[in-house]
Amino acid sequence: MSIGVCLTALALLNLSASGTGRILSWIFQAVIFVLGCVIMPGEVFTTRYIKAAFHKSDDPSLRGLDVEAFVDAAAGAYPSWLRGVIAARLILATVGSLLVIVASALPAVSGYFA
Repeated sequence: MSIGVCLTALALLNLSASGTGRILSWIFQAVIFVLGCVIMPGEVFTTRYIKAAFHKSDDPSLRGLDVEAFVDAAAGAYPSWLRGVIAARLILATVGSLLVIVASALPAVSGYFA
């Protein structure tokens, strides 16, 4: 919710041709893009990351756990529409952030030299 409020505030600042909004958009969208690139592999390659973490553990019961079955059981507990939401978030976070960064870099689009 707070990310949406920040994006709305930035959009309003940019629509008013505020230089502050443009600078804050560059910073905030870059952070959102990087966080998306850091977080999303953990959601896409969950089994691989959990398997590696459990393999490094000193606890023999964790090393012997069937990670695939564990992740499949956890994924089965989520609603079926969750994968679509995760995919939409990936697209919006990466492509949307890149579009905002490019749009704010183009003078004709941003309206600062019109």
